[in-house]
Amino acid sequence: MTGHAEHPGLQQSFDRLEKWVYTQDWRGWDPFDGLNSPLLHWLTFGNRFLGIGFTQLVKKSPFNLRPLLAIPQGHNAKSMGLFLQSSILRYAQTREAHYLTSIDFLARWLLDHASQGYTGLCWGYNFPWANRDFYIKAGVPNAVATVFVGQAFLTYARHADILPDFEETYGQALEEILTSICTFLIQDLNRLETAQDTLCFSYTPQDNRHIHNVNILCAQLLAETYAINGNPALKTWALKAARYTLAHQHENGAWFYGEAPKEQFIDNIHTGYILTGLTAIQENLPIESLSTAIQQGYAYWKKAMFDEGGLPKQFAHRSSAMDTHTIAVTVLTYLHFTRQDEGAYAQAASLLDWAHTQLQDCKGYFYYQKSGLLTNKIPYMRWVQAWMYLAYSHFLAMEPQR
Repeated sequence: MTGHAEHPGLQQSFDRLEKWVYTQDWRGWDPFDGLNSPLLHWLTFGNRFLGIGFTQLVKKSPFNLRPLLAIPQGHNAKSMGLFLQSSILRYAQTREAHYLTSIDFLARWLLDHASQGYTGLCWGYNFPWANRDFYIKAGVPNAVATVFVGQAFLTYARHADILPDFEETYGQALEEILTSICTFLIQDLNRLETAQDTLCFSYTPQDNRHIHNVNILCAQLLAETYAINGNPALKTWALKAARYTLAHQHENGAWFYGEAPKEQFIDNIHTGYILTGLTAIQENLPIESLSTAIQQGYAYWKKAMFDEGGLPKQFAHRSSAMDTHTIAVTVLTYLHFTRQDEGAYAQAASLLDWAHTQLQDCKGYFYYQKSGLLTNKIPYMRWVQAWMYLAYSHFLAMEPQR
């Protein structure tokens, strides 16, 4: 592997993670896959609240119940998208041929496993999904999985000069794929239109939740695709979505997860999505006051989302377990702000160093959560490994910020 002179320990940590992921063939368990158990799925009798209960039982158990419940390890479209983006970044840095093999497998898998019956290309999760608002069957598309897959194809487009010709290899033009994904976002998701120039996209075609990070993820992909194809309609939709979330920013710079009463909490991961999404939108679209909103949001995030030791918290206003997904997204958020914050790169390096000494197993994978003396060591693929793989890939691709 190509090393990283500034942080050789992190390169070695990444190598161990990558080796483990390869041995798993990109398959794994998920915190929310409890209803993939044939027994638990049958015992819900189609009841959403029973589904929530069984899902939380499996998720919160400190012991991995999945082998006992016959829950299989599987490929998840969101993690496959994250791995595709990461593999492209790694190939761009190292030119190692095995990344081309990974890129080809991941791209073909995603194109072969898009959800069917929708206006545009889209992807969902490989497990039934029950929460307080809806019960979604496995494979039903959602905005988050679809956007992260879209970002992977955008990454391919940005590195097209060093990668195999996409249309010649896969029989479809990259621009057509990205346009199709945007069509799903615009035509298949539900929308809350509170004013003529604002809107909020829903999470799935089957719900009417209005979640800020989901909305900004959609706006980001629309804006970045507009930068490629110049379609003015994508610009219009992206601007409307961004304005909705900007209008709901608090005076202290924060955003609630959502605007419904039960969704008015502030968490680290989704604040990170909003901040990195807004910075990407800023690079492609002119929006008044966007720079100020980003600065205020980033200042709030740095103030509220870390404990006294500098480790990231899951929530702004309550304590919780140290979560490896949160660490990965925190690293990525810092890396997005290295031009504005001269200490961001060092903070990202420090977090990765802490994570690999405290949360990485000798086999290479990262643990789920750590709380006091208790560590949940279940090796979740989408929630943990794919995000750490992406965080490392971005970090290792960057030159140290001076």
